[in-house]
Formats: sequence, structure tokens, C-alpha cells
Amino acid sequence: MSEPTVVTPPVNTPNYSPRAAAADFVSSLPQLGVEPVAPVTPPEPPVEPPKPPATPPPAAEPPKPAAAIQTPPPAAPVEVKMPRTAKDWDAFKAAEKARLEAKESEIAKYKQELEALKKAPATPTPIADDDPRILAHKKEAEELSEKLRMVEITQHPKFKAFYDGKVNAQVEMAKRIVGVENSEAIATLLKLPDNEYRQGKIDELVSTLSPIQQSRVGSVLNSLNEIEMEREGQIEQAKKDYVAYQEKTKADGEKQKAELKTKVENGFSTVLSTLQNPKDKDGLFIFQEQEGNEEWNKGVEERINYAKNLIFGMNPPETLMRAVFHAAALPGVVKAYQTLLSQVNGLQEQVKGMTAAQPALESIAAPEGGEKGAAAKPKGEGKFLGGRAQAAGWIKRLNETEAE
Repeated sequence: MSEPTVVTPPVNTPNYSPRAAAADFVSSLPQLGVEPVAPVTPPEPPVEPPKPPATPPPAAEPPKPAAAIQTPPPAAPVEVKMPRTAKDWDAFKAAEKARLEAKESEIAKYKQELEALKKAPATPTPIADDDPRILAHKKEAEELSEKLRMVEITQHPKFKAFYDGKVNAQVEMAKRIVGVENSEAIATLLKLPDNEYRQGKIDELVSTLSPIQQSRVGSVLNSLNEIEMEREGQIEQAKKDYVAYQEKTKADGEKQKAELKTKVENGFSTVLSTLQNPKDKDGLFIFQEQEGNEEWNKGVEERINYAKNLIFGMNPPETLMRAVFHAAALPGVVKAYQTLLSQVNGLQEQVKGMTAAQPALESIAAPEGGEKGAAAKPKGEGKFLGGRAQAAGWIKRLNETEAE
């Protein structure tokens, strides 16, 4: 009888788990004559009765949206009671008609105001001098102007050539003093800005020189300091001159502005007095007041104020251009008005002459034997001539009157 084979778990097998080894061992038991024992099922633990759930804490109220907090509730709709009788219907229609008419009147009023605003000239809003924007721009402009002025002074060809020439002469003298070996070094150091590094390097270089050379290099340094002080003095004087020039320019500008304003005001008064003089050939009736006519005089005052505002006020270009065209058209309008007025006067004179020359009806019906020159009494005493005879009598009498 062959020996039963016991399954042994493989050694060093990474994927061979204990569960798999146990399964192989159980499967090999029948070969060994061992009946597998049914697995014992452990008793289930007693089931505890469910505990009553704990009272949960009250849920937090969800936050209301911002719109719901800020927006007021909508107004309740107005309940309209519908009429039931004919009398109620008449009252309802009358009230609705009055309401609609009031709305239409309000809309028409707003339309008129809107049209007036559209036609009115746009008046620019002046900005105060102490406005932060104006002050910031002024400060920036002054700073840039100062920088530009300094550059203009220091970089001016004549200014630069004058002081650069003096500095270069002293540098050449220092190069000759220190010799060829140190000439480039001393030239570079002397052209650097005055600071500790420059002074230390010069001291190192001068310490290698003889006492006489050191004295002569010191003389060169003194001359360079004098040149720099003179240069800075010229720049400072230029600043003072510029400030004085600005103040003088500002004073001259204000003086010219005041003189111009006075000149314009005097010119305005002179021209206005000429236009208001009826005896002057350049007088204009539209600016002349009429005694006892308040309405006309009020219009004259309004026209004068309008002209003054055009000259001295702040007006947009369109308003000024319109005024210029109106002024250019005025001579033609006045000439046309004078021509029409002359024609009207002539016609009025003709009407007066014809009215004075028209004979009276009584003279045609004068009795016989009347005054000399009276018309003969026609047939039918006490009756007027009619039709063509009456017209002929008038024409005859008119001709006699003109002949006399």
C-alpha cells in the first residue's frame, strides 16, 4: 500500500497564504484515513433589542438668502371691486377716464421737459482748483518740469562744454603728475562721484608718490572741488532765475488778463451805447427801449444779457457758432424789414389819399340851385343813384377833385 501523500505548503512562496495552506491540508485528510469533521458553527450572540433612538438636536435653520433679507415683500394687489349696477359702471368709467387723463398729462409733461433738456445747450461743469485730481496733476507736472529743467541746464551744450573743459584740464594735469603707470587709474578715479570708495583709492595711489607729487595732486583735487562748487552754484542760480521768471510770467499774465477784461468790458459798453442811441446811424432799434412799453423793454434787457453771456460766459462752441451766423444774417434781415416797412408806409399813404378823395353820397343827391360845384340833382328827388350811374358819378367827382 502506498504511503499517503501529505500536501505540504510550498516554502518561500510569496503568494501562498495561510488560508490556501489550510484548504490543502483539509483536502489531504481522506488520503490519511481521517474523516473530516463537520465544522462547528459557533452560536450566534444574543441579539439585543434595539435601543430607542436618542432625541436628535434641533436642526439649525438654514440661512436666508441675502436677496430674501434685503428685498421687501411685494405689495399686496389692490382689490378692485367691479361695478354691479349701471350707476356704478358710469362712476367706474368716469374714474378710470380721469386716472388715464392724469397719467397722459404727466407723460406729456415729462416729454416736454425731456425735449427742453435735449435742446438746451450743454453747460460744462467747471472743476474746482482744489480738486484732488487737479492738485495731483499739478504736482506731477511740477516734478517733471523740474527734472526737465535740470536736464536742460546740465546737459546744455555750452554749460556742459564749459565745465567739462575745466574738469578735463585738471585731470590731464593729474595724469602728468603721477606718471604714465598711474595716469589711467588717477583719471578714472577723479571722474568718479565724490564718495568714500573714491577717496580711499586716491589715498592708496597718492601714498606711493613723493611728497611733491602728493602736494600737486592735492592742488588738483582742490581745483576740482572749486569747479564742482561753481557748477552747483550756477545750477542753484538757474533755479532761482527760473522761479523769478515764473513769478514774473504769472504776474504779467494776470495783468494782461485784467487789462484785456477791462478793454472788452469798455468795448461792450461803447458798442451797446451806440446801438441804443436812436440818433446814431449805427443804432439798432431791437436794443432801444420804448417809453411806457414794459414788455418791449424787458425783451431789450434779455437780449443785452444774452449778448453779454455770449462774450463773457462759458458757452459750448456750437452756441457761439450759432450766434455768429445769426449776427451775420442780421444786416440782411434788417434791410428786408426796412424795405417791407417802407412799402407798408407807402401803401398806407395811398389809402389815406384815396379815402380823402372819395365823395360823399349826400353831395351826389344835392338839390338844384345849391352851392357852386355841387352835383346836379338827379331825377327822383331824395333817392340815390344806383348801379353804373352811381359809379360814374363817383368817378366824375373824383376827377374833378384831382383837377382842382
